[in-house]
Amino acid sequence: MKKKQISISAVFRILLVGSLLFLIVFSLITQRVANTALIRQAHNASQSVLSVYVREMDAQAMDIERYLYQTLSSNSDLERMRRGSDELGVITAKQNLAGLFQQFLTLYPVASGVALIEPGGDSTQQMSSSYQTNYSDVLAINDYVQEIILLNSYPKSSWFAAQLAGPGNLLMRVIPFGDFFCCVWITMESINQSLSDYDIGEGSTTLLCSGDGSVLNRTGFENPVDFEKTSQGQFVQINQQMSMGNFRISALLPQESITKDLHSIRIVLFVLILLLLLVFPISFLLVKRSVYKPITQLIGAMEQAARGDLKSRAEEAGWAEFQTVNRYFNHMMGEIRGAKIEAYEIKLREQRVKRHFLQSQIKSHFYLNCINIIYMLAQNKDTQSIELLCLNLARYFRYLSANSDGLVPLWNEIAQVENYMEIQKFRYPGKIDCQIAVDGEEDDCQVPALMLLTFVENAVRYGQRDGAVTQIEIQVKTEGENCCIYIRDNGSGFPGELLRALNEASDDIALEGLDGVGIKNVKSRLSLLYQGRANITFANDQGAVVCIRLPKEKEDDQ
Repeated sequence: MKKKQISISAVFRILLVGSLLFLIVFSLITQRVANTALIRQAHNASQSVLSVYVREMDAQAMDIERYLYQTLSSNSDLERMRRGSDELGVITAKQNLAGLFQQFLTLYPVASGVALIEPGGDSTQQMSSSYQTNYSDVLAINDYVQEIILLNSYPKSSWFAAQLAGPGNLLMRVIPFGDFFCCVWITMESINQSLSDYDIGEGSTTLLCSGDGSVLNRTGFENPVDFEKTSQGQFVQINQQMSMGNFRISALLPQESITKDLHSIRIVLFVLILLLLLVFPISFLLVKRSVYKPITQLIGAMEQAARGDLKSRAEEAGWAEFQTVNRYFNHMMGEIRGAKIEAYEIKLREQRVKRHFLQSQIKSHFYLNCINIIYMLAQNKDTQSIELLCLNLARYFRYLSANSDGLVPLWNEIAQVENYMEIQKFRYPGKIDCQIAVDGEEDDCQVPALMLLTFVENAVRYGQRDGAVTQIEIQVKTEGENCCIYIRDNGSGFPGELLRALNEASDDIALEGLDGVGIKNVKSRLSLLYQGRANITFANDQGAVVCIRLPKEKEDDQ
């Protein structure tokens, strides 16, 4: 199937449309990436600021608890109030504790108030001191704390949120000291005032939320607040958990204020697209005139050469570069015309010489084996066997001289193998047997001359075992589009390392223990004659097995 070709003009049109699409996609991706980068940068910056605030609040809460523990654990005024026997002493103790609490609120301005509460006692006798909290709110806080103390329904080791009608939402910490309880609270006004000192982000809203998601320091939010719904498409949400209690600080940054600087990027990208729309048509016309036309003329000359017209020439005109290309093309065509026939003939001669050389190697190898057999028979003075052997050799020489082309019919090759086996039976009387089975339709299959004989020789030489008859089996059958020839013996088979070497694709492996030259020559001839479509595999199956696969029709190797 002929592959569809694309012209330069089509490439430029595709390039124009592709560039526009690229700029549009690039613009969208750039805006998206820039938007994401700005949001990530704002998120990280705000989270850093929020982390500082949370660490500061957690540290102050820990300092408050540590201060109260150290101050009230061994306070003599508290012990005097606990005994209550000396009325004047109790009044003095209350005054001392009031001054102590005022000092505490001065040291920790984030705390809005502190009170010392005796459960079940008269509220007018409770010592309390507050900052930014009126007296009625103090009484409400006092009543609330007495209630949760009696019900034992407050966290023993952390701050908690309290919602009261008068004071509103508070963060509270209740610390027991024997019969008395010290209560510290922080109002939402104090929380918001401390948050205002930290720049979370332009237009941001900072929320103090309890564990169930209820907003404590702001109004106008649904309780519990659905942060996913609130921040989706409108805000960037930053959360920071507080360790002083089950609270978290959540900041909502409006995306509009974060991405407002992207407007200038959109303008720049729009201008680039307009410039591209103006530049590309002009560039297309220039390229078509100065590049496309000369290339088209050169392609026309190449097409003539491809059709066999070696006299085709390209016009040496246009830019200097195209003149140079066309001049070298014309020179190359002249060289090709003069060298084509000579190169073709040299190639044929090389292939012919290589075939004859490979076949001569096989002939020499076989000559030595035959002479050795004649020598052994002469030593035994077996003239009748020598006569029969000489007759077989004469048939062999006649076969060899009549088949120098390299390919012979399979039946003819098998007849030569039978002739060779007759010779071997003289050498190993009663110790060798050969069975040949050929599918009738494979008789005319063409095979390289003396190919089978190389592997039969190896089977005779290396397939023998002491005291056993050497059985050699040759089977020819069809497998798909291939003619397959199997040569088996009942010997000990190929050693492991040798078997791996035989099946290697490389021809440089030394095949020790076998007729390595003959096998390499067969492989080389098959590669030359069939161009990689034939192969030989070696295996062990109760002896050595050689499988030769040949295509039924050989490709033209000219």
